[in-house]
Amino acid sequence: MYRQHPDIVILERRRITVIELTCPFETNLDKTRGFKSRKYRKLCNSLITPRAQFNLIFLEISSIGFPGKTIKTFEKYLKELHLDDN
Repeated sequence: MYRQHPDIVILERRRITVIELTCPFETNLDKTRGFKSRKYRKLCNSLITPRAQFNLIFLEISSIGFPGKTIKTFEKYLKELHLDDN
């Protein structure tokens, strides 16, 4: 069994966000995302409460520095986080 140690956990009033950094080879971006998604499924289920939302965001940067498809999700989260501060 794999241990669940997220790279970044952000706790907000009603939202728990886990950001998982992945640095695979370019040919393994989708495979690695699927592996990490399955890895954190139990954690997600155990942290969901009636008052909290759980977000799992993958930040994929390939081994030679290209961002994966999930970079847009990460950027959107950062914009939302910034808007909530105002």
